[in-house]
Amino acid sequence: MDRHMLNFNPIWRLQPPADDDLHHGIIPQVAIEEFARLIRAIAIGPSRQPTWERFKRKFSAVSGRDFWASTSAHYAEIDGLDRMSDAVNNAPLFIEAFYDGWMEHQTANPIQIPPIVDSVNGIFSRFGIGYQHRSAEPHHVRRAPATRRREYSRCTDNGRKGQKCH
Repeated sequence: MDRHMLNFNPIWRLQPPADDDLHHGIIPQVAIEEFARLIRAIAIGPSRQPTWERFKRKFSAVSGRDFWASTSAHYAEIDGLDRMSDAVNNAPLFIEAFYDGWMEHQTANPIQIPPIVDSVNGIFSRFGIGYQHRSAEPHHVRRAPATRRREYSRCTDNGRKGQKCH
């Protein structure tokens, strides 16, 4: 199937942006489960294994690992999660692999597969991933760091040794 390439700085294909507080370079490992949750939502019934194989192929390409078909739907999911974990070191390519897999699946099943932009942007927001996916044209942009809001709390023991103050 055709690739649904996202528009972003082409240098990021070779070298991801430097990681910072907004995870511009690396996808946090904890976010993988949220991306997997979305895949699980569409990988149901007899399409479970082929769906996971599609995403596994995309993430294998990003991580530089060989792709091979799994022997069952269960192993396809386990292997897919493994490939996702391997691909976190280049956030733009991770995002593109997920989007590409989703769009291929949506093209093959237009009635059953919903648009993904709002869900992906929700993951970005919840995990502080510094990108925003725009649906008008398939691309993602780096979000600039927002002004940090400092939160203060008082120590009830005037900062005695052993007391944690935030």
